[in-house]
Amino acid sequence: MVFVPLLAFDWKGNRIGYEKGYYDRFLAGCKSEVVKVGLSFFKAHDEFLPKETTDVGLDYVVTPEKIYYFWQKIFLLKNNKIPTPIEMALSATLNTYSKKV
Repeated sequence: MVFVPLLAFDWKGNRIGYEKGYYDRFLAGCKSEVVKVGLSFFKAHDEFLPKETTDVGLDYVVTPEKIYYFWQKIFLLKNNKIPTPIEMALSATLNTYSKKV
């Protein structure tokens, strides 16, 4: 799990950071099963933020009022049900475990 500071984020898990690209480069080198969590004082932007080709999306954003999760990047269950954070965590854990066995 990696915690990432940010200035703004949208409903797709895109973020605007501090414009240096440090976190995007770091996240790009992480394994796919690493959970990426943004930390923000503000709610999600209603409009989608511009995205660069090098930007890495988030799995969650934690604000003082709410936890946002971005399921489209991780899952779309076979029955088209949006998974809960618990289902996502269990699935990520099982996928990680099954790759080690």
